[in-house]
Amino acid sequence: MLANAEAADDVRTILVAHQTESIHQGYSHLVLETFRSAVFSIQNAK
Repeated sequence: MLANAEAADDVRTILVAHQTESIHQGYSHLVLETFRSAVFSIQNAK
């Protein structure tokens, strides 16, 4: 939920008290729309 709300990775890790990056990545799941928004942002940054 936090990742899809575009909370920063380091903030999410602290908020949910994950001890390592690998643990955090195992629990971070982005919905397709989040990926689409990221790609759209990159394309429009030119």
